[in-house]
Amino acid sequence: MVDDKLFAEIEGFSVTGEPLFQLPIASETSDVMKKYFTALKEYEKDPMNAENIIWLGRRTAYLGKYRSAIAIFSKGIKHFPNDARMYRHRGHRFITLRLFKQAIADLEKACQLIYRKDDEIEPDGIPNPSGIPISSLHSNIWYHMGLAYYLDGDLAKALLAYRNSLEISDNDDKTVSTVHWLYMTLRLLNIKYEADMHLQDIDQELDIIENHHYYDCILLYKGKLTPEQLLEKARK
Repeated sequence: MVDDKLFAEIEGFSVTGEPLFQLPIASETSDVMKKYFTALKEYEKDPMNAENIIWLGRRTAYLGKYRSAIAIFSKGIKHFPNDARMYRHRGHRFITLRLFKQAIADLEKACQLIYRKDDEIEPDGIPNPSGIPISSLHSNIWYHMGLAYYLDGDLAKALLAYRNSLEISDNDDKTVSTVHWLYMTLRLLNIKYEADMHLQDIDQELDIIENHHYYDCILLYKGKLTPEQLLEKARK
């Protein structure tokens, strides 16, 4: 039997050098494809509109075409070099392809561009069941910067980014996702007292809309869940 992966397109490579294959192509009648075609039509009507570029890039990434999405955001940067959103989204997809240093460069640039500017809600590309966006431009930049530094092995800079991310976390979902990575970073740096301090701020009465897995991990760290209970919840 022929392995379908032999004919699949490679999007990138893992940190261990293994190929990362493109996701199976979605049906043209699927919701993700319908939204992609809508974004494409809007872009074709006005390709110099920053919103149209961003949404085409995001919808392309949701199809698993990360290199194509990066190319779209790169065009956006060419036309809108001072739009932090372009760097934020391209940086995110560099992380997806394990290109951590490129991601860091983009997210650092985005951070410079938002300096002393008001934050803004970032609309969800894949809305949660409540239909309530939980993230913002600034929080996503700091969060993904922390992740890029963490995965690149620069824990000191990851720590700084996650501390900044936590400072602007204004809802429970942002808080638990940031505290999870902040805790992991602090433990790897052997700063256990601060790691434990952040866990104390998380209780079992939070209003979580989307980031339930991060919340469950924190409950595991606090000893409120066993590894077996966490795995059982993850399987559901």
